[in-house]
Amino acid sequence: MQKNILLYFFFFLATTTLAFAQKATVEGNVTDALTGEPLIGAIVKAGAAGEQVDIDGHYVLTLDAGTYELNVTYLGYKEQKLPVTVQAGQRMSLDIKLENDNKVMREVEVVADVARSRVTPVAFSTIQATTIKEELGNQDLPMVLNSTPGVYATQSGGGDGDARITIRGFNQRNVAIMIDGIPVNDMENGQVYWSNWSGLQNVLRSMQVQRGLGASKLALPSVGGTINVLTRGLEAKRGFSVQQNYSSGNVSQTTLSGTTGRMKGDWGITFTGSYKVGDGLVDGTWTKAWFYFVKVEKQLGKHIIGFSAVGAPQEHGQRSFKQFIAKYDKEYAANLGVDTSALVIGDVDTIALGDQNDISGLDTKNDAWDLGIYYNPHWGYLNRWTLSETGDTLFQGREKISSSTNYYHKPQFTLKDYWEINKKFSLSNILYMSLGNGGGVSSTGAPLQNDIETGVVNFQYLYNNQSYPNFWNGTDLRNSSTILRSDVNSHRWYGLLSTFDYNPSKEISISGGLDGRYYKGIHYSYMYDMLGGDSYLFNANVVNEPEISNVNEAYNVKGMKGDKMSRDYTSFVTWGGGFGQIEYKKNKISTFLNLTSSVTGYQRIDYYKGKDLVLGDTILAQVLTYLNDTVVYNGQTYTAASPEARVSTTEQKWIPGYTVKGGLNYNIDKHHNVFFNVGYLDKAPPFNNVFSRSNRIFPNVVHEKITAGEIGYGAKYKKFAANLNAYYTVWLNKPQTAPVLDDETGITTTYNIEGLRAWHRGVELDFAYEIIPQKLKLEGLASIGDWIWKTDSTANFVSETEAIPESQQFSANGVHVGDAAQIQYGASVRYEPIKKLFFMLRGTYFGKNYSDFTPEKLTGANKDREMWKMPNYTLFDLNMGYRFQFSKANFRLGVNIQNILDTKYNFLQKVISAVPIVNKEIQSRQKLIAAGQEISLGNTY
Repeated sequence: MQKNILLYFFFFLATTTLAFAQKATVEGNVTDALTGEPLIGAIVKAGAAGEQVDIDGHYVLTLDAGTYELNVTYLGYKEQKLPVTVQAGQRMSLDIKLENDNKVMREVEVVADVARSRVTPVAFSTIQATTIKEELGNQDLPMVLNSTPGVYATQSGGGDGDARITIRGFNQRNVAIMIDGIPVNDMENGQVYWSNWSGLQNVLRSMQVQRGLGASKLALPSVGGTINVLTRGLEAKRGFSVQQNYSSGNVSQTTLSGTTGRMKGDWGITFTGSYKVGDGLVDGTWTKAWFYFVKVEKQLGKHIIGFSAVGAPQEHGQRSFKQFIAKYDKEYAANLGVDTSALVIGDVDTIALGDQNDISGLDTKNDAWDLGIYYNPHWGYLNRWTLSETGDTLFQGREKISSSTNYYHKPQFTLKDYWEINKKFSLSNILYMSLGNGGGVSSTGAPLQNDIETGVVNFQYLYNNQSYPNFWNGTDLRNSSTILRSDVNSHRWYGLLSTFDYNPSKEISISGGLDGRYYKGIHYSYMYDMLGGDSYLFNANVVNEPEISNVNEAYNVKGMKGDKMSRDYTSFVTWGGGFGQIEYKKNKISTFLNLTSSVTGYQRIDYYKGKDLVLGDTILAQVLTYLNDTVVYNGQTYTAASPEARVSTTEQKWIPGYTVKGGLNYNIDKHHNVFFNVGYLDKAPPFNNVFSRSNRIFPNVVHEKITAGEIGYGAKYKKFAANLNAYYTVWLNKPQTAPVLDDETGITTTYNIEGLRAWHRGVELDFAYEIIPQKLKLEGLASIGDWIWKTDSTANFVSETEAIPESQQFSANGVHVGDAAQIQYGASVRYEPIKKLFFMLRGTYFGKNYSDFTPEKLTGANKDREMWKMPNYTLFDLNMGYRFQFSKANFRLGVNIQNILDTKYNFLQKVISAVPIVNKEIQSRQKLIAAGQEISLGNTY
């Protein structure tokens, strides 16, 4: 009996296995054709078999051998039908991309200028939200972009939110950053501070990097490229999540996110909120940051109306980018060629805990150096105390305090209306407002002293002396020799972006619109922390400094906590632009031509300069000061109180600009395509290259002019995809300013330098190969650049005080552009042994990275002198995670380890000022290292 049962069992197993072997399997991913986002919940059917796409966008169908019509549907997307023929035992991989068929996604395509594969003739990379979730961890958002060719992202000094990027050698001031199609680069200098967007990754749909002039219709500062961040909205699937992150440096972040999707009545809400707090990996880089985002949308007939608000109130400690390398690691410095035997206590500005002259017992060859890679010279401990009426000392408790702190809150509010008038014509109007408040803390007065043994600032020694100075009678004001000041940089920014899209036929698309912006920048400094004292002589010994002298007050004026000091001016930027683009797509060809025009209006008001006297058409600039408080003109006497007197105000400087760019893509077949694009950009220089600190317009303001060209090739198969492109960008009149100290007068003057040229050229490659479908994937990238200055003539120096042009011969011909790695190789392997469990290892090599500098310094014996080149380095990151479902809730566990090999590497910033002049015949161009050379050594985890 048992034998018969056993025979029956094996027969059943054999027949079941045989039946199963006759089955075929079709599997793959269903994604958005535009953004690449997984379409969770899409339905895939073939005959009687049907499957719903899972949380990863994946589906699996088990079919009998035969021919089927694969039917794929998803709400808001065009239905797709595909013929499929499978054989018994076959396992077919089939990825499906659906095109949107709803107003929400159409709006994204029209307004946000998203590039499309095999259609848009530009080089771009799209990073999906799932990739960001898997790899970012607690890093700043730009750090995930190191997986993109041509992009160099660093943590700068290591402070939270201090990351920065360059694309093709152009820093982020020349990279256009857009969030849902709205530009967020600072209107004065183009800068972007990522601490203002901390937490944005929690609501991302995708992030696209367009390298070069890009596909944006707007006249943007996209010399290096465009980063387009898209957030989720009405089209998203309903879901809510709670996330808890913990990282090195005792940093903890709690996040609550959710989206309702499309609710009854066509409403939808997306939101996220987070709180981050911690000490920071680098000493003294503590962080405390909130983040909030809310988007409310409603479809009302042919309109989609939406409101969004985003902001990140935060404060964090910072570390400067430039320090003596031996302060971090003497052995590393010695390996680079620094003579560490010459480094003694006297080489650095230090003070012992007790007697500042007592250094007995210290090894002067080692102490005060080699403080470790986490060393930060800006922070220390302080226990504030006061004397009570009875003479008792009252302590407040020891606190950490830093002389380099950033605090800011830049909320942005957006109101939009997207109107699809008919199938051929649509109109989008976006009103936005940004109200930025905050600044940075630094020390002023006598230099802060660092303790010899620990390297931290001896705030306690300073506080004790300023709280209870010698011969103080207990009632008079105690004057502080050193205080902390706050440099406020707030703004009020209003904008309108109006865009239309017209499709007269399937082949032609015409779009255009208006871009209007108004920006008011509020800049002043004030006494932030008196460090034990009551007052500060903020004009003492600095009467020749144009930046910090208020000529409307008596010199040597005592200031109290909260009083303004050093600077007080307001900047105004008015922008108006129009843009138009025509696109043609038919069969294998797609092409576009884009034209923009703009005008930028700059104006500056300075409350620290002498008042102007306005007499009809005659303006006597800055003639009324504290020392010269009356002016006689045509027999009439005027004073600062006269109605004709006004605060020092420049005329409004209007600077026109325009852009012409176009490109063509040709699909050779269903696997291969080629493209090219060319462009010319004429733009206004930054605000500080138009006005000097003395509140005068620099004469002969010259436009920036950029010419760019690019060619590319793409290949796409089921398991393999690759992109190869080459670019050439020429930048004429790259703006520079340089502070110059006159040794005789002690006056520091800023010069505006005209006529500099730089060439940026290179080759980029990225590829992906799915070795085992849905399990093992290999990705790689390579970027080889040659970014050099091509300037060997005369620099025109225009003084801010005298306004008299000067000339100086210099040559930077062939000298490499610094501050970014010109060579980048990278590869990653992602393995998913079982469904929803993954391991991903990424390695990135950076090379040919030169120190930053300004080429006008290359005069005399230094002509054509190459800059110092930092050592090449490779970083490895490990990411792993597991997703599972419990009680209808989805969970994700993840671990991110950055720099798993603990590699030491450099961040460089303008080290040329610290490098002595050398004889090129004795010392090679590549080996420009000397004792005391200042660079910064960093390490990230």
